[in-house]
Amino acid sequence: MYALPVELLHHIIALSNPSAQAVLRVTSKGLHNLVTPLLFPIIRLRDTVKCAESLKAVSENQAVSRYVEQVWLEVIDYVDKWKPERQMRQLENLRAIYEAINVLRSAFEHLNSFTSLHTIRLKFISHFLEEDAMEAPEQPSPDLQLQWDLLTTITAHRPPSLHTLVLENLTAMFNDEVYDSADVKSLLASLKHLRFGVVSGMEVEGYYLQDRLRDFWNVTVPQQLLSPAQANLTSLAITSDQAVGPEITFSPLFFPNLTSLSLHKVLFGWQTETTEFLFKHKGTLRELCLDSCPILLPDGFDPVYTFSYWSDILRCIASECLHLTSFSLFHTYGWGTSENEDLRMVYVWFEWDDGYVLCNDILKGALEDEKALEELVATIDTRRNTSLRP
Repeated sequence: MYALPVELLHHIIALSNPSAQAVLRVTSKGLHNLVTPLLFPIIRLRDTVKCAESLKAVSENQAVSRYVEQVWLEVIDYVDKWKPERQMRQLENLRAIYEAINVLRSAFEHLNSFTSLHTIRLKFISHFLEEDAMEAPEQPSPDLQLQWDLLTTITAHRPPSLHTLVLENLTAMFNDEVYDSADVKSLLASLKHLRFGVVSGMEVEGYYLQDRLRDFWNVTVPQQLLSPAQANLTSLAITSDQAVGPEITFSPLFFPNLTSLSLHKVLFGWQTETTEFLFKHKGTLRELCLDSCPILLPDGFDPVYTFSYWSDILRCIASECLHLTSFSLFHTYGWGTSENEDLRMVYVWFEWDDGYVLCNDILKGALEDEKALEELVATIDTRRNTSLRP
């Protein structure tokens, strides 16, 4: 039937780009059967009517839907669509946006038709869109409404094989009707991998006295997103556009199967429970990534006082997290640091006018930080190399 062995032909097709695969798929029945499993494992969508209708069409085609393993949705930043100044044009765009939301929500009601679907990734708009950043909105933005609608729809029509959920750029806005529902709890309880990022909408980091932010980080995150997922979760990643720590109640949480933990802009130190949360999982953690996670110094901090420094934490990681074979420590630009500064172990304190501010003082206890990091990296390298030996 083919001039080349099927195995070689399959390999060549697998290396082709999706456009070429789509063309090959319609050239013959034989190529159709070879290409279909390769063309549909990941469905990438935008929040448009056309994409929603395509998703629904695939869900209704069992010969294709059984090969779908991942659905990725990226929401278009509709603010860019509002550049024309004429009010009528803006109104037409808004109507189109809500039409797309309705069609997309309807299409997601068919997700349970994808029997092999194990991963859903939703990427929402990366900045805060609500009119009032201080209070919960009476009328949510289209993006926030879409977040709530899709989460509700996914939980009500959960794919049978789903084990990974990625929620990028969640708006920090509590909603008990959505997050505290029995369907959402059931979905979270079934997950093995959970990754979510939060958009807070505050100009100054550390201003978390507002009700909506306090409730979101104190209640929605620990009690409604994390608590139901404790039993089965093996990997957890939490990211935030602004530093958080004192706001998150980690103490009641324990994930007995957690092997991978990634934190971005989650503070350690004063009035936080992050260090205790980390070491609570020392018996299972194999991968740990800390990105821009400074230590928060207490109010009125005096550099001569005894305090838990990075060296203390890193040495505890080396001695207590005995299964850890991957460790990453980063500090991206921010908190008054220069883009050229190689700072990974950062200390900050809180000032009412400026939020979290980089501590430039020479801290006596921090003099051992670099040495402790080198020791930890060496320990993990040795452990990893040992585990690779036959």
